[in-house]
Amino acid sequence: MRVERLQKEFDVEVTWSSYELHADTPPEGRTRSERQDERFQASRSYLQELAESAGLHFERNPIIANSRYSLEAAEYVRRDHPDKFDRFHHRLFEAYLEEKENIGSLDVVLRLAAECGIEEAPLRAALESHEFQNDVNEQIVWAKQVGISSTPTFIFNNQYAIVGAQDYTVFEEVMKMLGVSPHDGENETAGE
Repeated sequence: MRVERLQKEFDVEVTWSSYELHADTPPEGRTRSERQDERFQASRSYLQELAESAGLHFERNPIIANSRYSLEAAEYVRRDHPDKFDRFHHRLFEAYLEEKENIGSLDVVLRLAAECGIEEAPLRAALESHEFQNDVNEQIVWAKQVGISSTPTFIFNNQYAIVGAQDYTVFEEVMKMLGVSPHDGENETAGE
């Protein structure tokens, strides 16, 4: 992913924030409409090319997932297992984009977390009680207040935003505008 490459090449701190692109999606998810598939076809090759350059095999998931369990699980992992957050976050993307999993399913989220070494019982309790609902809601409110309306959106120093799937050179240009020099190779930060 571009974010991991950016972390390896530049001295940047990354904070992931929750955002529900399709907040009206029912808990079980919904099947993508023909119109959505037609719109996807127009940008399919570009998105597939970008995904593959980031190491992902991208196919359009036929299900639009309700991401609430995934978002709340990410907050749980961020708080209780910060050393596993990057792996879990990446695993959610893999499952949805590559494996066409419904990451809105409690059982799927729990299985993905277990694959990352996260114990099921406490995570299940946190998700079933919606312990992290307020944290997720606050992040979504913040995102809307700063004008985010699509994913992915990357905000740099509250000055620049990159919206949508972009080539890595766009990220490099923002680093130049911010005056951030690449690492010399000795202080690389490990990505996901």
